[in-house]
Amino acid sequence: MKRSLVIRIALMVVLVAGALGALVLIVERVREAGSRLDREEALEQMGVAPSSGQAEPFELETLEGETLALEDLEGRLVFLNFWATWCEPCVREMPAMQRVADRFEDDDFEMVAVNVREEREQAAQFVEELDLSFTVLMDLDGAVTNRMNVRGIPTTFLIGPDGARIGTRLGYHDWDEEATIEAFEALLDQV
Repeated sequence: MKRSLVIRIALMVVLVAGALGALVLIVERVREAGSRLDREEALEQMGVAPSSGQAEPFELETLEGETLALEDLEGRLVFLNFWATWCEPCVREMPAMQRVADRFEDDDFEMVAVNVREEREQAAQFVEELDLSFTVLMDLDGAVTNRMNVRGIPTTFLIGPDGARIGTRLGYHDWDEEATIEAFEALLDQV
């Protein structure tokens, strides 16, 4: 009789421990889901001003001479940055942009940098020196830059999977700081 009581107690302890473990997992998942930022909070956290309306459609050549249209990126969160090699803040933020591109390369995320009014060779040399692997487009005459109403560089647009602008940031930003990465993750959860 004593032995069966010990077995029953041991089984109860195992069941209670299992139930507590499951409860801890459920609470953690609820807490994690509740901690995700909504779109407005994510944009605020990364210092990006909310914007709306469809992004201006465009088609530009890559450094390699292939054509890429904005509509080719539908279904993805697009990080669209306008820059030039002579722009010191642009140069400073490029390594962080590369780290973000690397971090989210397996997600519905596309990093695109539009070089404004520079020669292809100059931009290519810059990209090679910084070992950048994300897509670089050439706006040789500045027409797309003007249509997108870019008033200074760097300027970054976040464009949703439906082609609508969701946010705009004028000026330098350290794109791979922890709070910004958390905001990107929240935006990608909504894609």
